[in-house]
Formats: sequence, C-alpha cells, structure tokens
Amino acid sequence: MAKYIYEHENWTDFSWQDKAINVVFGEVRLMQGKIIGQMNSLG
Repeated sequence: MAKYIYEHENWTDFSWQDKAINVVFGEVRLMQGKIIGQMNSLG
C-alpha cells in the first residue's frame, strides 16, 4: 500500500535533482501556455 510522504521516517530530509525537475517544469509550462492560448481563442 502506498504511503503519504509524512508517513515515511525522516520525511523532511529529502533532496531532488534540479535538472530533472526543470525539464518537467518546462514541459508543464509549455502545455499550460498551449491551453491558455486555446482558451483565449474561444473567447
């Protein structure tokens, strides 16, 4: 069964890979821009 992050021991001691996250954020931002553009074209 999956755990919530706060259920893990030492859950506040975490790290991430900046480059990997920045790639994902860039893709999300691009998709967000496309959706906003489509919404604006609808009026």
